[in-house]
Amino acid sequence: MTTWIRALVLFLILITTLPTTAAAQSPDNSRVPPLASVTGSAGSVFTFAPGSSGASRVVLRNGVDTQGAGSVILIWKLTPYVLGDDAQWYQYTGATGWPWLVVGADPSGGPIVEPPPPVIVTALSRLGWIQPGQTVAQAKAGVTRLYIDTAAGAVLAGVVCTVVSGATDCTAPIPALTPGTHTLAITYTPAGGVATGKSNVVAVTSTVTLTPVALGLRK
Repeated sequence: MTTWIRALVLFLILITTLPTTAAAQSPDNSRVPPLASVTGSAGSVFTFAPGSSGASRVVLRNGVDTQGAGSVILIWKLTPYVLGDDAQWYQYTGATGWPWLVVGADPSGGPIVEPPPPVIVTALSRLGWIQPGQTVAQAKAGVTRLYIDTAAGAVLAGVVCTVVSGATDCTAPIPALTPGTHTLAITYTPAGGVATGKSNVVAVTSTVTLTPVALGLRK
C-alpha cells in the first residue's frame, strides 16, 4: 500500500509540473488575408472584426477592438502589424491609450505598397479619427488643429465626439479647400497639456459640387 501511495504522489507531481502548451504562434510573414487570423506573442490572436470591409477593417485582439484599422494584419518576429489606409505600417505595442506605433515600411521587407489614390471630398465631407486615452468630455475640452498641406495648423471647428466600440470617436467638417489635391493631418492639445505629434496624413482631392438651377418644365 505504501509503495502504491508513493507512486501515486510521484505521478501527481509529474502531472502538475509538466509545461502547459501555449497557443500556436504564427510564423514570420503570416498575414490576414489570406489567413483568417494570426497569433503573436503570449498567444494573442489578431483578426479583423466581422462585417468590416475595405481598407479600414477594424483590428481585434482576442476579440477586443484595438482602435486600429487597415487592410492587412502581419506577424513578424511574433509582433503584430497592420497596413493602414495611408499605406503606412503600424506596430501593435499594447500600450494604454493608443497602442499603434507608425513604422512606415513593411517590417518584413515586403514589396512597397503604393498609397491609395486621394479621396474625393466636397463641402459635405467630414474628417473622422479616434482620440485615444481621452473621454468624450476630455476630448471636447482639448484643441484639435488641422494641417492642410504645408500650412500652419488652424483650430478645427465643429468637432463632435462620441463613444464607439468603447473608444472616443471624433468627427469634424472639412474646412473649405481650393480645388485640387491636398494632404491633411491633425494634432491634439489636451486642456492644460502639450500638443501631440501629427497624425497620419490623408490625401484628398477637393471638388466643387454645383447645385442644379433653372428647374422647370420644358417642351
